[in-house]
Amino acid sequence: MGFQISFYIKRIALAVFLSLSLVACSSEEETEISNMTPEEMSEMANEIAEGIVEEQIENPLNQTGLPEFLKALEDNSEVKANYAACPINVFQKYKAYENHMLINDNFEQQCANDPAGCLKQCIENRNGPMCHDLAYVLEENEKEITPRYGRMMYAQACATGWPLSCTNRSAGIRNAMQDDDPFSSKDESETNMCLNATFEKMCDEEDSWGCYMTGSSYQYGEGREVNEAKAEEYYNRACQVDDESGACGN
Repeated sequence: MGFQISFYIKRIALAVFLSLSLVACSSEEETEISNMTPEEMSEMANEIAEGIVEEQIENPLNQTGLPEFLKALEDNSEVKANYAACPINVFQKYKAYENHMLINDNFEQQCANDPAGCLKQCIENRNGPMCHDLAYVLEENEKEITPRYGRMMYAQACATGWPLSCTNRSAGIRNAMQDDDPFSSKDESETNMCLNATFEKMCDEEDSWGCYMTGSSYQYGEGREVNEAKAEEYYNRACQVDDESGACGN
């Protein structure tokens, strides 16, 4: 159930890497590449990156009944309300404590095979792990179904009490917000207040990436003054919470 802020970051990083590594080709290929404009090289790297990402999808969605499932997700009033809210304001709203005993279970393959079943478990039984893993599966397949669905489910998983889901939802707002996101029309200062409060709270809830994102906000002055000491403090907290987390290596 590791950190999943997500493919859009992976694609950017991979595209940059590929752009730089292309110079190691044969002399004929190198000549062809050297004649490319920066835009052409970037496009080529992105195409290669997207192809690799597609090959690496571990949990492709079952296409049977998928349109009906997506419509049910879109039409669910509870999910829509949580998606429109600041994550910290819905955190643990529907927490079912008995389901948190399932924290080490993995439902990704199950949710990929039966997304409608996972959605039912998430909504009706307040099964937080299924909410989170369904969100991850939808995010993993976002090239086929648009990013909105994964973000909606992260918001729902946040409401069931999963700190990582709250961090993921907030990071989606911060890093790659789409035009159809409810936060796209909100004031920037209001959004920054929401995100910073959410990241800090999730850090207090022992989510290493919540700590990392708080440190990042201090480092880059996102909705607050730059404070290098505070940034280092929260980066260190990320490692203290989970020294095996990817947040600790940043």
